[in-house]
Amino acid sequence: MKNSKVSNVSPKFHLNFKQYSRKSYAAYSSMHKIIRIGTLLYVCTIINNASAVLAQTDTIYLPKVIDIEEVEIVGQKSPVLLTEIPRLVTVLSKNESESAASQSIQDLLRYSSTIDIRQRGKGGIQTDISIRGGSFDHSLVLLNGISISDPQTGHLTMILPVETEAISRVEILSGPAARVHGANAFSGAIHFVTCPSDTNSVNLTASAGSYGYANTSLTLNLGSQKIRHLIHYAFGHSSGYTCNTDYDKYNVFYQAQVHLQENSIDLQIGHANRAFGANGFYTPALPEQYEQNQMSFASISYKTGGTIKITPGIYWRRHRDRFEYFREGKNWYRFENGICISNDSVKTSRNRVEWYSQHNHHINNVVGAQLTLSVPSKIGITTLDWHARNESILSNTIGHDNGTKVPVKGYPDTYYTKTDSRQNSDIHFEQTLTFRKLYLAGGMLFNWNSYLPEELHVFPGIDMSLEIVKSLFLTASYNYTLGLPTFTDLTYEDIDNEGSLELLPYTKHSIEGGLRFVLGKNISIVNFFYEQGHDVIDWVWFEDIFKFKATNIDDYMSRGIEVSSTHDFSKTGRNFPVQYISLNYTFVDMKKEIPGEVIKYFNVRHKFSAMIRHKIIKHLVAAWNVSYTDRMGSYLEYDFDNSLYTPVDFKPYWLFDLRVSYFLKEFTFFCEATNLFDKKYIDTGSIYQPGRWLSLGIKYKFTRF
Repeated sequence: MKNSKVSNVSPKFHLNFKQYSRKSYAAYSSMHKIIRIGTLLYVCTIINNASAVLAQTDTIYLPKVIDIEEVEIVGQKSPVLLTEIPRLVTVLSKNESESAASQSIQDLLRYSSTIDIRQRGKGGIQTDISIRGGSFDHSLVLLNGISISDPQTGHLTMILPVETEAISRVEILSGPAARVHGANAFSGAIHFVTCPSDTNSVNLTASAGSYGYANTSLTLNLGSQKIRHLIHYAFGHSSGYTCNTDYDKYNVFYQAQVHLQENSIDLQIGHANRAFGANGFYTPALPEQYEQNQMSFASISYKTGGTIKITPGIYWRRHRDRFEYFREGKNWYRFENGICISNDSVKTSRNRVEWYSQHNHHINNVVGAQLTLSVPSKIGITTLDWHARNESILSNTIGHDNGTKVPVKGYPDTYYTKTDSRQNSDIHFEQTLTFRKLYLAGGMLFNWNSYLPEELHVFPGIDMSLEIVKSLFLTASYNYTLGLPTFTDLTYEDIDNEGSLELLPYTKHSIEGGLRFVLGKNISIVNFFYEQGHDVIDWVWFEDIFKFKATNIDDYMSRGIEVSSTHDFSKTGRNFPVQYISLNYTFVDMKKEIPGEVIKYFNVRHKFSAMIRHKIIKHLVAAWNVSYTDRMGSYLEYDFDNSLYTPVDFKPYWLFDLRVSYFLKEFTFFCEATNLFDKKYIDTGSIYQPGRWLSLGIKYKFTRF
């Protein structure tokens, strides 16, 4: 392509597609900051450009030529055209994260109506995710295409080694995805993508605010067209918005991409640390809980170019955590002769706890390997994928007693005495077919796992997209999916919870369909779904044992509607005040047949979210985020005087967030307020979330080196 003339308004990009020359790719010229239709092809330079345009509207930019080798989506294995995408995927770009009032990636996800975020505290220290009413164990989480879901419990899955500043985009796939991603993509998948740049840059961010909040990050890009490095460090702290809600956290992440002509190597290494007061996190009867999590992760993959693509890769994930029912420390509790004793009886809820003699300690390890083969032909693309994964745990409360004792580092006379492990192997087959205005992607998953070693399970699925008239598409899907119990589901036991070794893997049939309208940079979607599950796991309260117990539920039904409409006005004109509007609504109707009244896994019934970004004056921009959440079910409150649990229905609530940003060359100054009207609300358990939270910050980006 020939370079265009220099523009004094905004940068222009030319896209050169390697290996695929179909004219349908011209549709990608309509890409913009948020795409609510699934695509992994969201070119990082385009995203960065959107932010640059917002920051410096009067700067003259030179055009760039971008080579795009292939198009992949989180909803399927094979590359796909924008106009043919059959699944509903919400893509949150870097520009949206920089405009939203969010202190973490987890905060940012609240602005999507297709996902229900249940936070136990601020700063993303622990977050449960739910898609279409599923539990926190039902959604798969990926980082640059690698699964980082935790086999111990879904409570730990969202502990990531990166923060918002290093993320290029977040993709949320609504609906089952076992055919594509294997076991535990039961209700959907979330994919976090980082993208090293070929342009050197240093990004510094610092902010501070209410409740002793402080946050800093450094993101460094070093590279060229052949070798690119991304280095990221982030630190966060808060003294807590109420008693025992303080936290400290840090992340370290490194990613390298080496381009060898048409081939490439991708290496990533990360570590995350979280230490926080967990006031009533797992039971309201124990307000002095405390937790520390450490997650380490590494992967390397190789991708060949040319017509036939082969992608081998290996990865490793390790998670170590310590959970304290009674927080140990100067102002909390101490151990004497195997008995937990208060250091300050005025401040603590108990003076002496004789049944508690040591904390919970766990280490789980995941090792995996995968190999993907993709072959294009005249009718479409054929993809074959193999994925093997081994999961193990070493603990003093989870697993089986094998007669061995492994010392817990840093805790004398404390030992790991229990272990468990399992193996899982998947073979994915997928075939795409394009015929005029019809696009099909179908295939199946062949699954073997050590729970049922003598059985091979098959999970088919097919997705379809048809252009009815220009810019209007009909989509439809059927998928059969699989979920596996976690180690916690199987063997964990404490004073309030009891796992079960009788649990079985669970399955679900899902059908969905809808309409998608795409006109320029404006996209509107309406999607209906119906899901029927069998043996789905829930934790049910049983009065006879006075505990929650993990149970397979025979009948599980979920149905609903998802509606979204996004309108990008950034190119309308320099004086047009409104830059972006997004409106989203999700309704979920779920029915379960359970042997009790109170369950742990509740679902959102109505969720509405809206965002508007507009100019105030030159270089001064405001972004408003409004959300409404109405959940089904109830949670338990604890009566300390009578030692009784009382069920309380969830109450619906509105939240209003605001962020105001001022752009001055390389600097961005911002102030933000979350929960602007100081609403009192609960996301999960009986844990009240913080009220109005104010913060100020500054960002600096340096590229001239």
